[in-house]
Amino acid sequence: MNVNELIAVLAAYGLFVLGLAVFQIIVMWKLFTKAGQPGWAAIIPIYNLIVFIQIAKKPTWWAIWFFAPLLLGLLAGVLPPFLFLILNLVAVVGLIVFAILLQVGIAKAFGQGAGFAVGLIFFNLIFMAILAFGNYQYEDQNSDEAILA
Repeated sequence: MNVNELIAVLAAYGLFVLGLAVFQIIVMWKLFTKAGQPGWAAIIPIYNLIVFIQIAKKPTWWAIWFFAPLLLGLLAGVLPPFLFLILNLVAVVGLIVFAILLQVGIAKAFGQGAGFAVGLIFFNLIFMAILAFGNYQYEDQNSDEAILA
């Protein structure tokens, strides 16, 4: 493979990744709008995570778990290696657990069950697009309270 072929392959890959990113923004925008949140929140880093957590009806402080490994990385030179390893392991496991619970919360928020949650966990973009463009309604927390009252 010569340099020109390599450049062509990398350019094609770059366009593919860019297309996926644009599609993900469109899907998130539509999903946010369905849930009564501003669509533009999908393009604001960190804020889109907070809005996503709110749509899943989970506590906003869960966002900390998504940044815990990064924050621990800043302490890499300060902490003893064994303690850093243990804390990083806890942070990564916590991140995975909370990410899975977040997908389960999204499935429940749109009236779906465990099977759909598994789809969100393993084929996220496809199942998010199904939620965004399908005939699924966001079940607002206020409507749950109205039923219980």
